[in-house]
Amino acid sequence: MGALLYSSLEEESTSPLSLSNRGLAYGDGIFETIRVVQAKVPLLDYHRARFLRGVEVLSLGSSLELLEAFDDQLENAVRQLQLHGHENGLVKLIATRKEGGRGYAPIKPSSVDLFIQVFELPHYQESYYSSGIELALCSHRLSEQPMLAGIKHLNRLDQVMGARELNGAPEGVMLDQKNHVIEGTKSNLIALIDGTFYTPELSVCGIRGTLLSALLAGELEEFDGSFTIQERQMTLDDLHQADALLMINSVFGVWPVSQFQQSKYAPSTQVNKMMSTVKQRFGFDYEVA
Repeated sequence: MGALLYSSLEEESTSPLSLSNRGLAYGDGIFETIRVVQAKVPLLDYHRARFLRGVEVLSLGSSLELLEAFDDQLENAVRQLQLHGHENGLVKLIATRKEGGRGYAPIKPSSVDLFIQVFELPHYQESYYSSGIELALCSHRLSEQPMLAGIKHLNRLDQVMGARELNGAPEGVMLDQKNHVIEGTKSNLIALIDGTFYTPELSVCGIRGTLLSALLAGELEEFDGSFTIQERQMTLDDLHQADALLMINSVFGVWPVSQFQQSKYAPSTQVNKMMSTVKQRFGFDYEVA
């Protein structure tokens, strides 16, 4: 993540973060990491939808009121970005349930604190896009909880444990308890198999990234009518038999994979076309081989 430009916790008007805050104590909350390009959010609808689903799953409060607060905080974040001389940047918006006494059970009705951080947009090695990345395999298995699958809640210890294993690799594959392929430590996975793009099913665990949601919703069809992507259960064998692997998220865009374990993947016209289309549609700044 790029350099921190602004934090709402530094504002005098912001309540200090209490040690009894339930987001800090129990991970009782959600967050969104949002890329801003030319003071706009290319994937705004998908960030709002995932935030709203998280609010509903965790019963954080009024969906309408919290969505309005989300919009207000994001508008403030973009304004802070511009005040620091930037049109592009990264916003982290955190919603935590406020303190409510000792114990796991939250008081009713719930109240929520919203915090924002604004960062410079991170930059990644050009070779990640032009030559591809070497993909690691994490031995830590993701916890399975269908109710929480897809949302970006504050309990991210599985990703912390997985990221500890990367040993310098840009990204690593994470599996569930049944050894199904789920995602990367910070991204979703797409495999090109026999001319069709597939992505792992996320019904029991994993985060549904906003870029993945946009692709599944058909956002590329107006640019490339032939592009489709399907969800299915996937195994390590599927990855080794694939013609290409891609790691995607809303911050860095698309990283093609050059090698995963003993399998190597050559550049392809289909992958380059997909990368170029994503770049054009969502305002990413990278060069395609």
